[in-house]
Amino acid sequence: MEIRSYWLVASVDPFIVLYRDGTVRLTTVDYKTDDWENPLIHITNTKQQKKADPNYYLTEVERKWSLQQLADYLQLTKKIQVEPSVWLEDLRAHLKHIIGKCARGALPQMRALKGDYQIWDGRFELFGMDVILDDHLNIWLTEIQDGPSLSLDPGTKRHLIPEMLSELVDIMLEVDHAHRFNNHKIPPLQSIGKWEIIDTENP
Repeated sequence: MEIRSYWLVASVDPFIVLYRDGTVRLTTVDYKTDDWENPLIHITNTKQQKKADPNYYLTEVERKWSLQQLADYLQLTKKIQVEPSVWLEDLRAHLKHIIGKCARGALPQMRALKGDYQIWDGRFELFGMDVILDDHLNIWLTEIQDGPSLSLDPGTKRHLIPEMLSELVDIMLEVDHAHRFNNHKIPPLQSIGKWEIIDTENP
């Protein structure tokens, strides 16, 4: 499995980055440390899973979990010894930390793209981040995406995507209003829904 998280660059100056829970993507076949040629074991990419498994759609709903389902599974299989809510809080902190470091690393380039424009032009960007967990539940970054899939696959994702995008629109309308009518000074955002602001000031 891998964890897909979403993050939003809502403004470059001031730099505002937000995080939101995504989905846990499961392979069609249970993981094992052999049979390396079998993409159904080792490739979690949904498009590749659908391509490799003619029966994918029979279990499509089961292929996407929420983070809560993952935490509950880890508790059930005794891979975590704490309450799922405690483990999830720690997981999210790590995910936001990774996103924050990636965002800070890209900030000079993003500000360079702004050039000499001194006016707010309404640009924002939605990103995806994929990580995997090893046997000890350490987190390993595998990919940052500037075009994460927003497909409405059945189950968890069909509920998540519309809600996430609706909240994103509210956030960007609020940011846009502040830039245009508040001299680019953005007060604490009120319309973030389930998004969380990432601390981009500290490493």
